[in-house]
Amino acid sequence: MNKIVVHAGAIFCIPLFMPKDDWKLKAKLSDNDLDKDFAFGRVIETSSSVLVEMFKKIGSAQTSISEIEN
Repeated sequence: MNKIVVHAGAIFCIPLFMPKDDWKLKAKLSDNDLDKDFAFGRVIETSSSVLVEMFKKIGSAQTSISEIEN
């Protein structure tokens, strides 16, 4: 598995419509999937582990960052 580097402040989304144990998820996403439900989070701190905050916003992958943060 490739190492993923994340930085504090990065906002990410988690698809709520795919199995949680599907590690090849990114390769399977289609343009139509981007309109489905995603949960959003932000990286707070990285050290030996990663601390994240999760937002209450659920929306498509094209949801604006300002809408997610509000």
